[in-house]
Amino acid sequence: MSTTQPLQSPASGRLQQARLWLDQMLLGRPRVDRPLMDRLRRVWDCELARVRAWGPRRTLLWYWDRRYQPASASAMNVR
Repeated sequence: MSTTQPLQSPASGRLQQARLWLDQMLLGRPRVDRPLMDRLRRVWDCELARVRAWGPRRTLLWYWDRRYQPASASAMNVR
């Protein structure tokens, strides 16, 4: 046994395996497909494709043209 190797017991190996398992479980948990996350991922992919195809400037102008605008001030019923 050399002095540069750390002392290891069978229990330390089990603890290391438990830590690896916990890390894998915590890292893999957000990747579980949920309906809302799946929809958000699809929307993000579509928007990213739009930016790649048309460029950021045209994409922003596209959104600017489609922003919400009320029909008129009299059409708004604010109480």
